[in-house]
Amino acid sequence: MSQSVTFHNVTAAVLERLGAAGGSGGSYRLEMSADGSRGTLSGETPVGHLILGFKYEAERATVTVTIEKKPFLVPAALVFATISNALREAGATHTPPA
Repeated sequence: MSQSVTFHNVTAAVLERLGAAGGSGGSYRLEMSADGSRGTLSGETPVGHLILGFKYEAERATVTVTIEKKPFLVPAALVFATISNALREAGATHTPPA
């Protein structure tokens, strides 16, 4: 069962800042489709590989992040809290899951 969270007030600039942070010596890699509407975020944790999928809706300024693969020992709540903090630092706000 995959788990997803939607983040609001995410502009293209926020995603660019997030990708630049990971790509310049960061611990993850952001890959986006040509139009920027979909992509993956992947990287290593101390206990294994993490892969997140995302769907970006520019007109609504939202990004929905879905856990595709995570280490068993890493709680989903920790994954989403980490993404939330990174997005917030890049200028976005977050709506918690219901």
